Amino acid sequence: MPALGPEQLPAWGCVEPDDHRVRLLDEKNNKSYTMVPGEVYLTPGQPVLLKGETSKDDGDTETFTARKLVKDLGSCAASLSPSAISASSGDALSRC
Repeated sequence: MPALGPEQLPAWGCVEPDDHRVRLLDEKNNKSYTMVPGEVYLTPGQPVLLKGETSKDDGDTETFTARKLVKDLGSCAASLSPSAISASSGDALSRC
């Protein structure tokens, strides 16, 4: 049986500092991911809707590799409820 690749999914939440990296606190599934540096530039305090892949690093820490910034949602102080996100981003969630 061939090995399965990383799971592709949309994620939304706030980007937060974590030592020398950043974490995404995904409000959709209440998980925290260490962000893998890559194609999308993110800053702490930025609420985002992302497309990307989840995986685990060598220490079994869940990671998220962002492939596309779908929507910058303004400020982490604002609520990121699914209805607020879909209202602010049109049908971006259904396209992910």
